[in-house]
Amino acid sequence: MPFVPAERLKFAEEFGRMSEPLVFFVAGKEVLMCGTEFPSVSHLRGILAGRTLLELGEMDGVPCFGVMAEAFPKELPEGVRPMMCRDVFASFPHDRSVALCRARILLFWLENHRFCGKCASRTVPAKTDIGLACPTCGARFFPQIAPAVIVLVTCGDRILLAHNRQFTNGMYGLAAGFVEAGESAEDAVVRELEEEVGIQVKALTYVRSQSWPFPNSLMLGFRAEYASGELCPDGKELDDAGWFSKETLPMIPPPGSIARSLIDEWLENQAS
Repeated sequence: MPFVPAERLKFAEEFGRMSEPLVFFVAGKEVLMCGTEFPSVSHLRGILAGRTLLELGEMDGVPCFGVMAEAFPKELPEGVRPMMCRDVFASFPHDRSVALCRARILLFWLENHRFCGKCASRTVPAKTDIGLACPTCGARFFPQIAPAVIVLVTCGDRILLAHNRQFTNGMYGLAAGFVEAGESAEDAVVRELEEEVGIQVKALTYVRSQSWPFPNSLMLGFRAEYASGELCPDGKELDDAGWFSKETLPMIPPPGSIARSLIDEWLENQAS
């Protein structure tokens, strides 16, 4: 896992702009963009000085580096602007979304593992893989991925949607939650639905997964059918839940999320 001082990166005039490295500059839930692309090293020349970047690999043959800050500099280069990562996932090509997802997960992990959790010594990059090592006790640390389940539950021609207390814009989404120690993903689906909305399901089917960098989840998408129970949100995480037909859908998650893709597929099936 090479770390590279910004001063060692080459600029466009040294070897041609087409292969100039791209930079994923992340702060909070935002990333810097230059038009419809991630900025190059030259675009960010004025604000990279003194920073150490993480080598992320290549995208379309172009080297990519990542850097995280608590906040962006007040003065940004011309043409460079902050953009919500969620908006990138919603409107940019899939390969760009995947690259940003990888960058944000790794940068967040590095920021939170600067010291050994066993002996508190400062960690150093591992020499042979993507990891951190403790030079004192020898402990090794690798990027942490938290598996979570998300499920689209149908009841006839309606689906279950819930409002999370953290949603501030009136959006409703699918039931979801993290897989707990000792559980299978299927066990987690059943438990989450019973705990959060008080229902039981049947015909549970795995659909697909999606990496989700808020901060480091792997979302495992399922479909299921309502079996029994009275719908009752827990009042802690969810403050409302209901069954919605395609004609009565509330605000739903934006494109780019697995929640939206599961809902869109259900809508297509309803139309056919």
